[in-house]
Amino acid sequence: MRYAGQVAAVLDQAEAAGVRHVSFLSTYNGDRAPREIDIAAVAADLASREAFTQSILRPAWVMQNFTDDHLPRH
Repeated sequence: MRYAGQVAAVLDQAEAAGVRHVSFLSTYNGDRAPREIDIAAVAADLASREAFTQSILRPAWVMQNFTDDHLPRH
């Protein structure tokens, strides 16, 4: 699924609306992805925009991936 263009359109709308800060939930090692991969393209587009500041979140461990089987039992 290609989505970088859709995110760019949303960022354009945010910019036009006067949004001052954007947070982008990326993925682990998203900063190492080639530019042609959407996750990297979105991060690059976001970083290039001067209209707002940004936070790029790259989670390394997502706890909701665990079930009770992975938690210690007391």
